[in-house]
Amino acid sequence: TEDISKCILDEIENQEKISLILMGWPGKLEEEELAHNVVNEVLISAKTNVAVLKDKGMRPIRNILVPIGGGPHSRLGLQIAFEIAESERAHLNVFRTYPFSLPVDDIQDQMAQLEEIIIDELGSFPSRVSANIGEAPNVLDGILAETARYSYDLMVIGASEEWISRHNLFGWIDDQIVLQSPSSVLLVRRYEPVMINWLRRQVKRVVEADPQT
Repeated sequence: TEDISKCILDEIENQEKISLILMGWPGKLEEEELAHNVVNEVLISAKTNVAVLKDKGMRPIRNILVPIGGGPHSRLGLQIAFEIAESERAHLNVFRTYPFSLPVDDIQDQMAQLEEIIIDELGSFPSRVSANIGEAPNVLDGILAETARYSYDLMVIGASEEWISRHNLFGWIDDQIVLQSPSSVLLVRRYEPVMINWLRRQVKRVVEADPQT
């Protein structure tokens, strides 16, 4: 296993033009098995963008779901999903959850932020793209409720901040989405230098601890 992951990582180092590596889902996600899993090693160590596909029976892609929070990984997911949608002439639904009892003004802000992300990443608001928000007790329930509400052929989702740990592949929520989603799922992780990744996570923790910061 170490030889395989080392060969992949060496190839990435030697080929400067590699901007994305695509891998298949690694199977069981128990922590003991993840410790020496090729996909996990590449995900943590590769100095390039990484995407991992959980194929649940790929069929013609007509509808794509992109849950998005706004971080760099979900923004990369949006870019990749749009390229797929353009190639397949598919519809792309960009989706975000918000908590129960959120004030109306804040709900409107959530939609405005979502539309702003789409324009920032795609340069416009393409006709094949829609934006939707949904009320849910948490992110996992909200995304799974959306997959039950509408039939999607593919979900593209960015890694959570937990991907850097070795306890889960992409993070507990993302791993659960993969396991419970009825559609195939493509998870993506944008490459960031270690210091930038660390700094961004520290800033996020401070903001979450004190939203007025």
